[in-house]
Amino acid sequence: MRNLSLVLLLLALSSASSAPALADKPSSTEPFSNMDRAQTLVLNLNRVAGSTGFYLLQDIRNIKEMDHDLTKALRQAQEVDKTFGRLRGKPDQRKLEAVTIKIEKALNSRAMFEEDLKDAYSTLKSSIQETLVNDAPQK
Repeated sequence: MRNLSLVLLLLALSSASSAPALADKPSSTEPFSNMDRAQTLVLNLNRVAGSTGFYLLQDIRNIKEMDHDLTKALRQAQEVDKTFGRLRGKPDQRKLEAVTIKIEKALNSRAMFEEDLKDAYSTLKSSIQETLVNDAPQK
């Protein structure tokens, strides 16, 4: 019976965005009362501010800002390098090429890091769901 209520809880959580009525909320929180401390801890890994899921999502959002800033820095360094060479009469010399290579490397690393964060969050969600569904009550 307890596993059935957990399955219903997970279904309620996955369809929470499609439940517009406020009157339905008390009945959707009913399965929470059947959860013990261990199950609540696992569920809160993804739901509570300051939890693992919260930090992963926050970092995914921040990495998009980092991408924007690194791209701006790269373009600025490239343009200054090009203009400096042209103004000095040596348009083929690139004094800041090492910097642009490092920024490009950082952009590539950032993309891999973002994928790792997204994969970690996805794995966290599936692990939480699997843990709660497969949890057998201790007697």
